Amino acid sequence: MWNNELISSITLGAAATVPIIVAITQLFKFWVPDKFIPFVSLGVGVVISFLMANDQRDFSAVVLAGILFGLAASGLYSGVKTSAHAIKADKHKNAENQKKNKY
Repeated sequence: MWNNELISSITLGAAATVPIIVAITQLFKFWVPDKFIPFVSLGVGVVISFLMANDQRDFSAVVLAGILFGLAASGLYSGVKTSAHAIKADKHKNAENQKKNKY
């Protein structure tokens, strides 16, 4: 039912590919509005997946892997960005509380 070799190759490929997709997607932010960046990430993921699939004859698996890489890259960036904003807000809140307690 499931092709374990395909799943294994997608998992190994994602570990190296997702950070590269995030970096390439950041380059597109100069020309593309922020609301379209997830679509750019998907496109870059599919292109990189095709470049990596040198002996793969099943193009549907290559496209699926590319979509998964793009979605993972988009989620990784979104998660890091949200966490960074939360940490920054928490530090700001703690600094204000320390000022109030000081006086």
